[in-house]
Amino acid sequence: MKAILAGLLLLTLTATGQSPQPAGQSPQAASLADYGYACPPGWTPTQYSDGIVLNAPISNTGEKCVLTLWPMRAPSGNLAADAVEAFREIFKAFVPRNSEYATRNSIIRGVSAQGWEYFMIKNAIQPPNGNYQIVWGFVFVAGLGNRLAVISGISKDPLVSACFGLNLTDVWPKFFYSLQFRYWNSPSSPQQQMRRMTGVWITATATAADRWVFAPNGRYASAAAAQR
Repeated sequence: MKAILAGLLLLTLTATGQSPQPAGQSPQAASLADYGYACPPGWTPTQYSDGIVLNAPISNTGEKCVLTLWPMRAPSGNLAADAVEAFREIFKAFVPRNSEYATRNSIIRGVSAQGWEYFMIKNAIQPPNGNYQIVWGFVFVAGLGNRLAVISGISKDPLVSACFGLNLTDVWPKFFYSLQFRYWNSPSSPQQQMRRMTGVWITATATAADRWVFAPNGRYASAAAAQR
């Protein structure tokens, strides 16, 4: 892999130590055309032969965030295993860590409104053999039948990040909702997807909670509470 993974505070790293190459006509480069997305405002996209790199403008705190879209690959049939393997491969130049702040490493699994399943791993990482600070890496994979889409990102810890932040800006939700994949046809109808959502869904933290009730026809009711 040669596509750039950028670090923080003027630190630029690659997953393999090799330099990126201009985009060519290889099968890898051709599969990058299967991605459809909206680039976050102010970010700069650059296509290489083995990846599309979206670079954020450097923030006031010196943070340099990056999103990388990797060529489509063959899935194993186990989405979680594919996500783990992709994370190991992309961030093999880093050492997994626990966050130095309060954000915990996590995994997310779901089904998009378009019907493709996805799996996401978020983990603190650090370059080895150096005094570099801990940063935050994530890998997102989407199962598209006989193809697997892979997207990675790197930033500061979400508690202080201005790109993928919990308290500041988070560009991921809008980017996620903009994702489209060429040749993808959902195996289930919208009505079938509505039925999958049927039931009561609850999320809660120490200070806030939401409750949704989804009906088979796609209608829903919600209630929320907060404590100060």
